[in-house]
Amino acid sequence: MRPGVPPPQQTGRVKGRLHIRDPVSPPLAPPPLGPVRVALLLSRHARGDWGDLEPEDKAANEDAIAHGDRILSRYAVGGEGYYVISEADRSSTCVMLRSEY
Repeated sequence: MRPGVPPPQQTGRVKGRLHIRDPVSPPLAPPPLGPVRVALLLSRHARGDWGDLEPEDKAANEDAIAHGDRILSRYAVGGEGYYVISEADRSSTCVMLRSEY
């Protein structure tokens, strides 16, 4: 935390630290998401916009918030599918290709 910079507000939905590392991509893999697109997906996930999940999966996320279980979102970006997953203890959130899930 930088001096004089207030901490980010916690919404109660997704908490914890965000760790971003350079992806290790095999040949012919789709290009990695840029930081702006990653930030947009994380913002949607944190707001409770679960993307293109089925209604029962969206309901499971709402239940997970109340009971401290894993939260999953699914988004399509540039013809590729991505998952955003927050661990049950909210210690970490991961953005990955659907093919990596």
